[in-house]
Amino acid sequence: MFFGSFGSGGGVSSAAPTHNDRFDIASPGFTVTLSYTPSSTTGLLVFRNGLRLTGTTDYTVAGDVITFVAQLQVGDVVGVVYWE
Repeated sequence: MFFGSFGSGGGVSSAAPTHNDRFDIASPGFTVTLSYTPSSTTGLLVFRNGLRLTGTTDYTVAGDVITFVAQLQVGDVVGVVYWE
Protein backbone atom coordinates (compact mmCIF):
# COMPACT_ATOMS: atom_id res chain seq x y z
CA MET A 1 0.00 0.00 0.00
CA PHE A 2 1.26 3.45 -0.87
CA PHE A 3 1.22 5.98 1.97
CA GLY A 4 2.35 9.22 0.37
CA SER A 5 4.65 10.95 -2.03
CA PHE A 6 7.83 12.84 -1.40
CA GLY A 7 9.15 15.99 -2.94
CA SER A 8 11.64 18.60 -1.93
CA GLY A 9 10.81 21.16 0.71
CA GLY A 10 8.10 20.94 3.30
CA GLY A 11 10.58 21.35 6.14
CA VAL A 12 11.68 17.74 5.82
CA SER A 13 15.07 16.48 4.72
CA SER A 14 15.36 16.39 0.93
CA ALA A 15 17.12 13.03 1.22
CA ALA A 16 14.98 9.94 0.79
CA PRO A 17 13.45 8.68 4.04
CA THR A 18 15.41 5.89 5.69
CA HIS A 19 12.43 3.97 7.07
CA ASN A 20 8.90 3.11 6.04
CA ASP A 21 7.08 1.06 8.71
CA ARG A 22 3.67 -0.50 8.11
CA PHE A 23 1.38 -1.80 10.83
CA ASP A 24 -1.69 -3.95 10.12
CA ILE A 25 -3.70 -3.56 13.32
CA ALA A 26 -4.90 -6.95 14.62
CA SER A 27 -6.22 -5.84 18.03
CA PRO A 28 -7.51 -2.50 19.34
CA GLY A 29 -4.96 -0.22 20.98
CA PHE A 30 -3.43 3.23 21.08
CA THR A 31 0.27 2.66 20.29
CA VAL A 32 2.68 1.34 17.68
CA THR A 33 6.43 0.89 18.11
CA LEU A 34 8.71 1.92 15.26
CA SER A 35 11.65 -0.17 14.03
CA TYR A 36 14.06 2.64 14.91
CA THR A 37 13.99 5.89 16.86
CA PRO A 38 13.43 8.82 14.46
CA SER A 39 16.08 11.54 14.31
CA SER A 40 13.34 14.18 14.56
CA THR A 41 9.67 13.86 15.42
CA THR A 42 8.88 16.83 13.17
CA GLY A 43 10.01 14.85 10.13
CA LEU A 44 7.57 11.98 10.63
CA LEU A 45 4.89 11.30 8.06
CA VAL A 46 2.12 9.28 9.71
CA PHE A 47 -0.82 7.77 7.83
CA ARG A 48 -3.87 5.88 9.06
CA ASN A 49 -5.87 4.06 6.40
CA GLY A 50 -4.21 6.22 3.74
CA LEU A 51 -4.96 9.59 5.39
CA ARG A 52 -2.08 11.72 6.62
CA LEU A 53 -2.35 12.56 10.31
CA THR A 54 -1.27 15.71 12.14
CA GLY A 55 1.24 15.54 15.00
CA THR A 56 -0.05 16.53 18.47
CA THR A 57 -3.62 16.64 17.11
CA ASP A 58 -3.85 12.98 16.05
CA TYR A 59 -0.77 11.44 17.72
CA THR A 60 2.25 12.04 19.93
CA VAL A 61 5.74 10.56 19.73
CA ALA A 62 8.06 9.56 22.56
CA GLY A 63 11.24 7.83 21.40
CA ASP A 64 10.19 5.02 19.09
CA VAL A 65 6.55 4.84 20.28
CA ILE A 66 3.65 6.61 18.58
CA THR A 67 0.51 7.06 20.70
CA PHE A 68 -2.71 7.86 18.87
CA VAL A 69 -5.47 10.08 20.26
CA ALA A 70 -8.19 7.88 18.74
CA GLN A 71 -7.99 4.16 19.40
CA LEU A 72 -6.70 2.02 16.54
CA GLN A 73 -9.26 -0.52 15.36
CA VAL A 74 -8.89 -4.03 13.94
CA GLY A 75 -8.26 -3.70 10.21
CA ASP A 76 -6.65 -0.24 10.39
CA VAL A 77 -3.40 0.17 8.47
CA VAL A 78 -0.85 2.60 9.87
CA GLY A 79 2.11 3.76 7.81
CA VAL A 80 5.02 5.78 9.13
CA VAL A 81 7.78 7.28 7.01
CA TYR A 82 10.76 8.77 8.83
CA TRP A 83 14.46 9.45 8.95
CA GLU A 84 16.70 7.66 11.47
